[in-house]
Amino acid sequence: RIHHCMRSIGAAELALELMVDRAKSRSAFGKALNMHGSVGEWIARSRIEIDQARLLVLKAAWMLDKVGAKAARKEISMIKALVPSVHTAVCDRAMQGFGAMGGSPD
Repeated sequence: RIHHCMRSIGAAELALELMVDRAKSRSAFGKALNMHGSVGEWIARSRIEIDQARLLVLKAAWMLDKVGAKAARKEISMIKALVPSVHTAVCDRAMQGFGAMGGSPD
């Protein structure tokens, strides 16, 4: 289960990277999207949530190696609950940052 969480964090990282690139390259109302308050906040919140999830996954993996699966059960349960919601939230923000391009290939 830990490897599924790692994969989800990687996908969230990609979504954040694409959102940052889009926010830097696109402008609205005379300034880049990342200079607008809400988009900058989305980027910051996404970075925080991804780092939080990554550290929790690393702790669970470390505990699994050091003390075994039974002792790491609590941490494994925490990442199973946290990582999918972080992945969904980051990808949702990235789609909103892309506007109409986030929902269709055209």
